[in-house]
Amino acid sequence: MRRRAHPHLTGAPAVLVPTERRNGMKTRTTSLKRLAAGAGALSLAMVGLISTAATAAPGDDPVVGNIDSGATGSIMVHKHEEHSASEDGNPAGDPIGGVEFTVQEVLLGGSSVPLATAEGWDAIDGLSPGDVPGNGFTLDTGTTAVTDGDGEAPFTGLNVGFYLVTETASGPNLIATPAAPFFVAIPMPTDTGAWDYDVDAYPKNILGDFTPTKTAGDHSQEIREGATALWTIGVPVPAAEFDYESLTISDVIGAGMTFDSWVSVSIDNVALDPDTDYEVSADNSTVTLLGPGLDQLNAITDAQTSANVTAVIRTTIDDIGVLENTATVTLNGKPVDTPSVSTNWGALHLTKVDDGNNDVTLPGAVFELRAADSDGLCNNPGDLIEKSAPTADDGVANFEFFVGNNEDTTRKVCVVETVAPAGYVLPANAVFGPFTIDAASTAEGDVPAATWAADIENHKAEGPNLPLTGSTGTLLFTIVGIALIATGGTIAAVRHSRSKA
Repeated sequence: MRRRAHPHLTGAPAVLVPTERRNGMKTRTTSLKRLAAGAGALSLAMVGLISTAATAAPGDDPVVGNIDSGATGSIMVHKHEEHSASEDGNPAGDPIGGVEFTVQEVLLGGSSVPLATAEGWDAIDGLSPGDVPGNGFTLDTGTTAVTDGDGEAPFTGLNVGFYLVTETASGPNLIATPAAPFFVAIPMPTDTGAWDYDVDAYPKNILGDFTPTKTAGDHSQEIREGATALWTIGVPVPAAEFDYESLTISDVIGAGMTFDSWVSVSIDNVALDPDTDYEVSADNSTVTLLGPGLDQLNAITDAQTSANVTAVIRTTIDDIGVLENTATVTLNGKPVDTPSVSTNWGALHLTKVDDGNNDVTLPGAVFELRAADSDGLCNNPGDLIEKSAPTADDGVANFEFFVGNNEDTTRKVCVVETVAPAGYVLPANAVFGPFTIDAASTAEGDVPAATWAADIENHKAEGPNLPLTGSTGTLLFTIVGIALIATGGTIAAVRHSRSKA
């Protein structure tokens, strides 16, 4: 009964294990003795493949004449990820499913190589996979098998003969270097002097890797309302001998943003057609290369040539704060996340108040939000970011604007008051700040996250002292006038009295 192998990948092109040596026993490399005029050349014909049969004791060598020409055998190919703990015939890496192998019989003069004779073994002495077809050798059409979830691809019902095993398709796997083609003889010699008709092969396998990137790109405007941001996803597609079978890019938009559009998808800066080369999922989260798009990719890549796939997505900015985004790229079944990147937005919340009573809010003030100068100060405020509408009765002017990308979570800004509320005057220096806006800040009290709140005071206008022409002055003049009249009357009476005397 064939033992199910553990996940494995050896450091040699392949390891061939006769069935009787496949039960956890320690194996070692052998160089078979000459078997009847050339049988021992099998190990050389394997082009570096390691036979796991132990060295036979004198007199224990298999005898070519003992081969049963009418028997059938099998080859079990085991495909596993490379692992440092692997040993010959005892894998330690994960199995790889979906890989296609092809087994073809090597024919000599149109017929099976006669391995039941010494002449047959002599004929394959020193033969390498690159030698066939040629030199009288041909290949039959062969049969294919695909590794299952345990990494096993069985080939059964094989007649006695000499076979070429080739890895012919990667399936849903990112395989950088496929297994080198190798030979298998049915049967294989063992260290007990017998022949084994059921052989396990552990071809060497090197999986590929790639590191996609994501960049938070340009924002459409400085102010948040109506703003959009671009995100660029880069996929360095590694060189590979096999054609790529699938590539998808998924981007589930994070909080504070909504999807706008996939702007473009390109290969080596050549734009792909969204109608034929790729499709977008119904929920707009995923781009998948279709057949024509994969054809363009595979026309570029080969064993020495890589390619770059680039996708650009646009989102609308719905909130302030650190808005993060991550994409997932799946190449031939291998998913890899991009680094998380962010676009960062913040707010400045101003309240216009009376300088004598801050509980009194003032309508009608107008402000300009400007960048701080090169020194991070407000001595010479920089470019205009936004101009506010006049404050309402609550005295509030609110600015929401771009702060930076990724680690740039703070920005210094200045405020210039350009119009004072009615009845109030602009200060001699109407520039305020700098205010340091931190997109990563958390809410504190009544102040929301990513927001700086400040009160801006104004002084009420006061005119000079004017003549008393109001009601109070009139009353005073009246009283004084009456007093003067009374005084005048008294003086006149006194004079009149004196004249009579």
